[in-house]
Amino acid sequence: QAESASLQARNFELLSMNANLDTPDSLEREARLDLNLRKDGEQVVVLHPAAPSAAPSVPASQETWSNPGKWWAYFTDRSAYDEHLRTDRAAP
Repeated sequence: QAESASLQARNFELLSMNANLDTPDSLEREARLDLNLRKDGEQVVVLHPAAPSAAPSVPASQETWSNPGKWWAYFTDRSAYDEHLRTDRAAP
């Protein structure tokens, strides 16, 4: 009985996974990620990590940090971003 219950639970898991993989969103995600396909009219953008010396300097004060600047620092110079967060939280 224990083995039967275990197999039924596993069968339920597999049926659930199969149902999730059959959705249009799942199929599209697989086509994009695994097969590198795109829809007509879409443009593909590939971002390569910049060399540390190529990263622009990021302003120290929050007033001069634009939202894109914060994102840039987050992904290219994480230590500067973390330092900014520490100084921002310490400010009155």
